[in-house]
Amino acid sequence: MVNANQKDAVGLLAKGQFDAAEGLFQHLLSQAPPDSEFRVLALVGLGLCERAQNRPHSAVQYFEESLVLKPNLAAVENLLVLYRELGDEERRKAAAKRALEITVLPTDQRARLVMIAGNA
Repeated sequence: MVNANQKDAVGLLAKGQFDAAEGLFQHLLSQAPPDSEFRVLALVGLGLCERAQNRPHSAVQYFEESLVLKPNLAAVENLLVLYRELGDEERRKAAAKRALEITVLPTDQRARLVMIAGNA
């Protein structure tokens, strides 16, 4: 379930208002129970804000933290791209494998994920 603050944060992110979105995602993170879906969504949102502001290392940290709480394809897909951009082939291949393990997708979507992952 997504609450109004999450919708606002996503809207700010979509509009390119990264600082405002980041602040709202931080607030949501501070209010979320430790192992909740809300925490996962806030972490992914923060990762997207960091990635959009060209801070790949902190983006990676947020996405990885979200995966500790719950496997989620949004984080894994972003990690695949970030690891490629950072030149970290070993971690990119591990992320690709993890994505395929956690994903129960139709064949065409799995093919898309494999395409994103490259030759992992």
